[in-house]
Amino acid sequence: MPVQPLPKEMEVEGDSAAEMNGEEESEDEHSGSQSESEEESSEMDEEDYERRRSECLDEMLDLEKQFSELKEKLFKERLSQVKAKLEDVMSGKAAEYLDPLGVLQNHMQIRIEVAGIYRGFCLEVIRHKYRCEQQGAQQHLEVRPPLLSPTPLFPLPQGAEEPFPLGKWQNPQSAP
Repeated sequence: MPVQPLPKEMEVEGDSAAEMNGEEESEDEHSGSQSESEEESSEMDEEDYERRRSECLDEMLDLEKQFSELKEKLFKERLSQVKAKLEDVMSGKAAEYLDPLGVLQNHMQIRIEVAGIYRGFCLEVIRHKYRCEQQGAQQHLEVRPPLLSPTPLFPLPQGAEEPFPLGKWQNPQSAP
């Protein structure tokens, strides 16, 4: 471990004490050996840092590789689960889909029945309207036969033939 320098207050006291005792020369030797040990420790620290950095990078690459493998494994597992579920649905074995399907089919049957009944009523209404129109037309022919007979709007000159014979205009029901 590198030697830490003393605070300035202590240095000043140490300098004055060293001068008094004549230990000035030993201090120079001590500071020289201290700088050499700092250089060695800094070189070792850099080597340790580089070694530690490469170890961390190797570890990180290994973790990334493991993560990719797990991710791929999870994807394949999920895909197989989805395929299995799809096969269950297609074969009609999936319970979570059968219950809602049964409800939907029940609703479909009810709607088909309602639509059939509605169609029947619509056809019945159409038949009634048709019969009403027929009956109204028949009653109209029976009540107003004089309107249907041809009457000249102006008298024909003597000796002229009638352009339309009465036989064509007669009511088919009143025809002999």
